[in-house]
Amino acid sequence: GADQGVTRSELEKLALFAGLGGRVDLATAQACVGDLAGLSLEDALFAATAGDVVATDRALELAIAEGATSVGVLRGMLLHLQKLQRARAAMADGASAGEAVKAVRPPVFYRREAVFVQALRLWHDEALQGACVRVWEAERACKRTGSPAETISRSMVLGVAQRAAAARRR
Repeated sequence: GADQGVTRSELEKLALFAGLGGRVDLATAQACVGDLAGLSLEDALFAATAGDVVATDRALELAIAEGATSVGVLRGMLLHLQKLQRARAAMADGASAGEAVKAVRPPVFYRREAVFVQALRLWHDEALQGACVRVWEAERACKRTGSPAETISRSMVLGVAQRAAAARRR
C-alpha cells in the first residue's frame, strides 16, 4: 500500500497471529488484515464488469487513496472492457468462455478467470462498445480544465458496475 506504516502494522498483526515459526495461508491473511487490504484498481475493474457495486466502490476508493489518477482509472477501465471485447470476439469464432479467457492478451490472472467469465455472460457486444465510448468520453471530460476529474472517473466506473448489476438481475 501507499502508507508503509499501515502495511507494516498489518504484517505485524499477521506475524502475531501466526506465532513463532507459524504459517499463514492466503485465506487467513485476507481474513486477518484490514478491511481494504489487498484491493486495487484491478479489483475495482473486475468487480465493476461483474456487477459488484459495493466491491467496486471499496476497491476504487483505495486505488484513489493510493494515488490512482482519474485518467489512469478510466484508461484501465477502457483496457479492461477491450479485453472483454476480445474474449467475446473469440467466443463468436466458436471458442468457449473458458477458452476465450485463456486466449486474451495480456492474460487474465488465473484467480480472476471466474469473475471474467461472469462478466462475459453479462456484457454483449453492443453494450461493451457503448461502455467503451462512454469511458473514452469521460476521459476526454477529465482532461478539460476545471472539470471534476475524480467525480467523473468514479461515476463512470460505478456506472459500469451498476449496468452489470442490472444485467445480473435479469
